[in-house]
Amino acid sequence: SAPCAVRLSRLSLSFFLSPPSSLSSSLCSFSLSLSGTKMDPKEKIKAIVNAIKVSSTKDTVNLSNMQIGPDDAQSLAAALVPNKTVTSLDLSKNDLQQKGAEFIADALKRNQKLREINLSEAGIPDKGAARLAEGIKANGRITSVNLAGNLICKEGMKAIGDLLKTTQRVASLDLSTNEIADGVKHFADALKSNRSLTAIELGGCGIGSSGTKALCKALASNGIVRTLNLAANEIGDDGSKAVAELIKLTGTLTSVRLSANRISSSGAKLLGEAIKANRTVTSLDLANNKIDDIGAKIFADALLHNNTLRVLNFATNAISDMGVQHLSASLTRNVTLTTLDLKDNSIGTDGAVALSQALKGNARLTAIELSGNNIGFNGCLAVSDCLQVNRIVTSVNLYRCGIGVDGACAFAEMLKHNNKLKLASLGWNGLGDGGVYFLGESLKKNNVLRQLDLRYNNISADGAKSLGEGMEENKAVKVLDLRNNKIGVEGARHLAESLVVNRGCEIIELSKGDVGDDGARLIRKAFAERKSQPADAVRPPPRPKSTQDGAQGDAGAKAVAQVLKVNPAVSSVNMAQRDVGDDGTCAIADAVRTNNAVVLVDLSENRLGDKAAGALAQAFKMNTSVQDFRCRQNLITDEGAALLAQCFRKNQALKVVDLSKNKHGAKGCAAIMDGMAGNVSIYNFCMRECDVGDEGGEAIAACLVRNRAIKALDVSIDNIGPAGINAIGKSLRTNDTLQSLFLYRNRAGDEGASTLGDALKKNNVLCSLDLAANKVGDSGATSLADALCVNRALQVLDLKWNDMKDGGAKAIAESLKTNQTLTSMDLSQNNIGDPGALCFSGALKANFTLTSIALGGNSISVQAAKALADALKTNRKLTSIELHGNLLMDEGAGFIAEALRVNNTLELVNLAANYIGDEGAAALAEALKTNKSLLSLNLNGNSIGAIGGQALAEAITVNRRLQSLILGWNSIGPEGAVAIAGALRKNTSLHNLDLRWNSIGPEGATAMAQSLKTNQALSTVNIGVNDIGDDGAKAIAEMLSVNRSLVTLDLRENCIGEQGMQLIADALKQNTYVQNVDLRFNVEEEPESQNP
Repeated sequence: SAPCAVRLSRLSLSFFLSPPSSLSSSLCSFSLSLSGTKMDPKEKIKAIVNAIKVSSTKDTVNLSNMQIGPDDAQSLAAALVPNKTVTSLDLSKNDLQQKGAEFIADALKRNQKLREINLSEAGIPDKGAARLAEGIKANGRITSVNLAGNLICKEGMKAIGDLLKTTQRVASLDLSTNEIADGVKHFADALKSNRSLTAIELGGCGIGSSGTKALCKALASNGIVRTLNLAANEIGDDGSKAVAELIKLTGTLTSVRLSANRISSSGAKLLGEAIKANRTVTSLDLANNKIDDIGAKIFADALLHNNTLRVLNFATNAISDMGVQHLSASLTRNVTLTTLDLKDNSIGTDGAVALSQALKGNARLTAIELSGNNIGFNGCLAVSDCLQVNRIVTSVNLYRCGIGVDGACAFAEMLKHNNKLKLASLGWNGLGDGGVYFLGESLKKNNVLRQLDLRYNNISADGAKSLGEGMEENKAVKVLDLRNNKIGVEGARHLAESLVVNRGCEIIELSKGDVGDDGARLIRKAFAERKSQPADAVRPPPRPKSTQDGAQGDAGAKAVAQVLKVNPAVSSVNMAQRDVGDDGTCAIADAVRTNNAVVLVDLSENRLGDKAAGALAQAFKMNTSVQDFRCRQNLITDEGAALLAQCFRKNQALKVVDLSKNKHGAKGCAAIMDGMAGNVSIYNFCMRECDVGDEGGEAIAACLVRNRAIKALDVSIDNIGPAGINAIGKSLRTNDTLQSLFLYRNRAGDEGASTLGDALKKNNVLCSLDLAANKVGDSGATSLADALCVNRALQVLDLKWNDMKDGGAKAIAESLKTNQTLTSMDLSQNNIGDPGALCFSGALKANFTLTSIALGGNSISVQAAKALADALKTNRKLTSIELHGNLLMDEGAGFIAEALRVNNTLELVNLAANYIGDEGAAALAEALKTNKSLLSLNLNGNSIGAIGGQALAEAITVNRRLQSLILGWNSIGPEGAVAIAGALRKNTSLHNLDLRWNSIGPEGATAMAQSLKTNQALSTVNIGVNDIGDDGAKAIAEMLSVNRSLVTLDLRENCIGEQGMQLIADALKQNTYVQNVDLRFNVEEEPESQNP
């Protein structure tokens, strides 16, 4: 279905509109940007040169990614010499090479105005860098130089070092991603005498320990540099010693980046001791190293003495509960740290509890960052309890933490009382409709939370309804993220209704939520209605709802009734959500009584009560045409339920009945079930969320003993405990018609599951059983497993979000060796671990009927991954396996890859959030080259970099089967994106590509755009949150003018300015194929939450 992205009141795009004349005459502001412009080379250079020559106001010129070569640079340089206004020049991402650099260098010698120059990614080698150094030295006024991503090596660094020895003007120098290595020693030598440089960027330069020592020794006596970036080098523990000594001695450094440098606990010990004595460093980044618990303990001690550090990044460092306990102890006394990043470590419940206890007394930390840690329900409970009393924390990130429905309940209870939290991320936690119900209730009371992230939580229309009800009373939430759920059109309708009442929400994100065009249209219409009405015109429900024919309220219902009496062609009455009460319903009932053409009557979500129920009951006693009656979420009590029960005894036409979420409880349920007992026509009956309890469960059981018509029964979220479930289970021993039973989120427990298991041993009709979120443990699972050994009917079994461990998993796995009917099983979000997964590996070798298995969120690691992979090599039936949210890592991914080389049946593999890096991605890529069955591969939320991205690109160049590749929340960067873009020129099978959160930048976006000009297979592309800027936006706009296959394009939070927005807007005027373009959080909008 088409994704939906909706943007509201922050939609303010003041586009930059250049006059339609020549480029040189478009100089109407203080900035000229031609970045990414494609035009005839001669015209391009002429326009650029003329623009610079005639400018009298322009101070910034952006010519990034303009395909400027060495010869073009000569003309440009000649224009720069006499120019008296340009102070900032951007020539990045061009092909200047040595010759072009020399021309620019010569111009710099004579230009007296330029202050900033960006020559990054311009193909400049050592000799070109040397000439530029001479030009900058002669200029004497340039303060900022960017030479990142070039071909500068040792000789080039020597020239730059000589420059720094003689000039005292350059304050900022970026040399990142050059092959500097030991050439940094020349740079270090210059720093001894330089007194101007304050910011040094040397990330990804291949600097080892010896180069680090030389650099730090120089900086120790420098006394000027404040920002030092040495990320992604080869510093190691030996180099860390030099950095530590520098931190001890420095009186100026404020920010130090050492991420991805292979620093272990030994290096962390040295750095921690240094931080203990330091009084200037406010930000320290040690992410993606291996400091583990020992390093965490060292820093915990340092935090007790340090009173300047504000930001500390420990993400992806193999820190466990013990390490967090040490850090937590220090937080009770530290009074300066505001940000502590602990995402993607090995923290469990105990660590979360310790951190939460510390935060009860901490008055500085403003954010809890625990995403990607398996803290579970108890960990979430601790965090929620902490936030009941903490009034400092404003942001909580529990993305992919396995908190489940119970965790959502605890978090929701906290939200009712907390008055500080502004951002909450609960994505990928298995919340489902049950967990979201609690959150919806909490929103009715919370008026502080501004952003709520609920992505990847299997939320359906019911969950959307709960959120909608909460939003109707909530005025604080500005952004609600429901991406990658199962909202559907019905869920979109619920949300749309709430938006008409809600005046605060500005963004609802429904991408990949199965809402389709109809759902998107409903949301947009709601926003439009809200904007067109004054605030005092919108009141909480009940409220009028317009219909296609204009009917609304009781008056509208009466008008519809008149039509039914005279028009024999009307076959359906859809008055759902129309503010119809008893009077209007009675009029419709009177008309339906004698009308024998109407097949469907939908009065859901109105305010009809017992009087209306009585009128409808009388109508259905006489009517012989209505087959589908929907009356969910009204005000029918036990009395009205008893009246409807009477009609069920006599009516033989009704086939589908939905009475969910009314006000009748156990007594009303008993009356309805008594009426249904003798009914022979109704085969689909739904009574969700009516709180019928055990008494109602027993009434349902009594009905099932006598009824021989019902094939599908939904009594989810009905508070039915073991006694009620036991009764239902016993009834199934004799019932021979029920095929689908939905008991989601009741209280079956082991006792109820055991009774159902006994019933399944005799029942040979039930095909689908939903026992998700029922607190079923090993004992109950074992009973169900025993039943599966003999049952020959059950095809679908849902046991997710229960309390099963390896014992229950072992029993179920053993049953699969003999069961020959089950086709789909979901055991996600239990706690089966490696022992349980190993049991399933054995089962998959013997079972040849199961087509889908879900084992996500079960702490499965490498050992079990190998066993599962071995099973996949021989299994020829499974088409879908979901292992998301486990601990497979590179080695485990390698084992899965080996299986994919020989398996020819798997169509969907989900390995999201498994700590997979380049090595694992490369292994999977090799498998894709020969695999002929896989349609979808999900690698979201891993640690795949450029090398892994390039490997996957090579794979899809030859693979002609894969349709969906999901790589969001990785780190493939520009290099990986360029490689994938190149592959798309040949690939014709891929329909969906997700590269969000990958730092691909303008270069990656431009490469993608170039490929999409010729690729006519991709229909959905997501490159959101990639910092592509106006340069990337320009390339995208040019692509949109020729592409005819793209339907959905996600460009959110990409630093696109007004100019880039205008270009895309102009392109969309010509493109009639794209249906959804997400441009949120660009221009001056606030960014979305920082989730991995």
